[in-house]
Amino acid sequence: MKSNLSWVVGRGVNRNHYDAGWHSTSTVGVIGAAAACGRLLNLTAQQMTHALSLAVTMASGPKVQFGTMAKPFHAGMAAKNAILAARFAQAGMEASSCALEGAMGFRDLYAGAQAQGWDTLIQHIGQPLAIEEFGFSLKLYPCCGSTHRVVNCVIALREQHGFTAEDVEKVDTYVEYANKKNLMYTEPTSEMEARFSMNYCVAVALLQGGLTLSDFTLDAIARPDVRALLPIVMMDAYPQNEGELEPTKRLPHHVKITLKDGTVYEASSQWAKGTIHHPMSEQELAAKFTQCCADQFDANTLTSLQQQLADIANVDNITAISRLISNLEPRD
Repeated sequence: MKSNLSWVVGRGVNRNHYDAGWHSTSTVGVIGAAAACGRLLNLTAQQMTHALSLAVTMASGPKVQFGTMAKPFHAGMAAKNAILAARFAQAGMEASSCALEGAMGFRDLYAGAQAQGWDTLIQHIGQPLAIEEFGFSLKLYPCCGSTHRVVNCVIALREQHGFTAEDVEKVDTYVEYANKKNLMYTEPTSEMEARFSMNYCVAVALLQGGLTLSDFTLDAIARPDVRALLPIVMMDAYPQNEGELEPTKRLPHHVKITLKDGTVYEASSQWAKGTIHHPMSEQELAAKFTQCCADQFDANTLTSLQQQLADIANVDNITAISRLISNLEPRD
């Protein structure tokens, strides 16, 4: 859903919008996705205006849902509402032509008058495409992206210096303001809460040098060795708006690990692994793919699917890949 319009709309209201507690994947995403749907439906300019306005009406999703099943539902809800907005506009439903920038519109209600708006951003639509400039942000670990830079640092320090979880006295982490707000569970009691817990993610990284899907189950989060490490992880944050006025920029996240013998190791990371600034290796991508799909396909299907996706630019017909993904047998 990260179309160019999503990027422009999001940049016009963030960071105020995100810091206030709105989940941009849902609120901004529905508007960008409605534009994409409208283009696929060949809507007229007037219909497209109505589609985007209707998407603003459907924009919702508070971050209070982080750590619950409602959080991933936000993405599906935004996609569904985007289709509805485009279809309703195609069918003749009308809406305000100033739903984004008008009084009591998206900017006023979702970000406040101090948000920069879009006057200086419109010229950047498609020049270049946002996906070309910023790329996808692929998640190496199956947990909230707010933990990833710290987890990267913990794993790197562990590998570099060879200490174990038993050697660690304390882990101090320092993150951006919004990231700290996202990570609201110091002692998670469910799989979803664990995904939004810096304490849990760091504890697992200390114990095993990585995070996988199998670490986010009820049995995994109840492990005594993990629970014992939760209290030693501390988190603090930059003040609100420090260095965050430019939505595409990031402040480095810091980690300081103090061992029981008094030794201190520190590291910083500005970009999580998986971003265009810090891409995954081919091996890491392959491992991530296998981890996500191994329970869904047999070994032969998984290998075939991975090979075809790796060479998708040269695939003449997507039907074969679609059949593999849906696990359907070819029809005559």
